[in-house]
Amino acid sequence: MKSGPSVSPDAKIAAGCGAPHDWGSCTVNTGVVPERGNPRVSVSTLYSISTPLVSFLEGYAGRAVLLGQFARAVNVGIENRVVALVLPAVGNGPFHLVVDALPGAPLPRELPVSWERAQLRLGSWCVRLTETALPWEPRVPWEQLRLDGTALRCLRASVESATCARGAWQEGAVFPGRLADARRLLNTLEAAYARGADEALVAAAAALAGWGPGLTPAGDDFLAGLLLALWAQRGEAARPVGTAIAAAAIPRTTRLSGAFLQAAAEGLADQRWHVLLHALTGASAAAIEAAAQAVLAFGATSGPAMLTGFLWGMGNG
Repeated sequence: MKSGPSVSPDAKIAAGCGAPHDWGSCTVNTGVVPERGNPRVSVSTLYSISTPLVSFLEGYAGRAVLLGQFARAVNVGIENRVVALVLPAVGNGPFHLVVDALPGAPLPRELPVSWERAQLRLGSWCVRLTETALPWEPRVPWEQLRLDGTALRCLRASVESATCARGAWQEGAVFPGRLADARRLLNTLEAAYARGADEALVAAAAALAGWGPGLTPAGDDFLAGLLLALWAQRGEAARPVGTAIAAAAIPRTTRLSGAFLQAAAEGLADQRWHVLLHALTGASAAAIEAAAQAVLAFGATSGPAMLTGFLWGMGNG
């Protein structure tokens, strides 16, 4: 994000702030030149970028496919990756670039993409990379986290209270209209957890993939929360089973949802989850409540479903 008032070390950890980066260090000659004075050209300023995208995009020249253009986000596919250019209201995420503005006109289905001379070009859209832009680290510092039992109980109570108000607690939030099948699959998950049988866990988790409507079906959001719970419990040792769950689930769902599942399998999360997980190390009830509400507010059902998966995993791990 842009530079601003000084913040406490705890706030910096929660926000996942990184060090400034020399965006102008890489130059590639792609033949793309800004159309000066052309009103069809959209110009935005970069606030922050997920660190995995820095090494991927610096010096890149190729083509992108438009996956979706929305009021607060533009999602594109570049090779086998999803890249989301989002407004500050969406915030930092595992494959996000946070910009100050999005194009007003519809973007074409396919468009050239290049990174050169301190700017990212997506067709006629120019994203300027300034000195104040920051790389943002999406990996949760799992090694430093010691989740507090009292804090987890506080989170569960907060989420139950919030979601019961709209009749969306537990599997009803994730599998409306299919509760019998959901209960069977969750029983299978629970049995695999109890036995420590990762192969059975992978099979049961994959069966949840793609359940529900939307760009990120609620079943996938549940799995993403479960993957974060595995990381919270096992740390780096969660990577093999997380990788296996993602590999089994991703072919059964949408490309955007698959990107979120892959990120969770690698221990990556958006800024809301960083703040929440930091609060769960022993913050006040008010801080946990505020962090939980921020996660719950994400998407139509994504926040509640992901928190349901996380709490389910923490309760059965």
